Amino acid sequence: MKNIFKTLIVLIVGIILGFLISKKVSFERPSYVVLQSDYFHQELGLLKKGTKLRYDEGMSEGFSRYILYINISDANKLTLEKSNHINEIEPYWVEKK
Repeated sequence: MKNIFKTLIVLIVGIILGFLISKKVSFERPSYVVLQSDYFHQELGLLKKGTKLRYDEGMSEGFSRYILYINISDANKLTLEKSNHINEIEPYWVEKK
């Protein structure tokens, strides 16, 4: 009976650890980059030199994804949209100006 109990505990701990590792749980502080030149996007406009971006993920296709946080005053009364996609990301490709 004790062996079955130990086996179940090891199994449960293994499942939890596997889940956490698969979700890329990281206890490290996020990495940031500071743009060394201006970058431009036709619809979004200009990201100026010195803009700080949070590193998100490096892709095997040869590019990296960064996060830009934008603060907008609540006085602007923006409307939140519901999405069926939990982690929907709309990528924008920017070019060095």
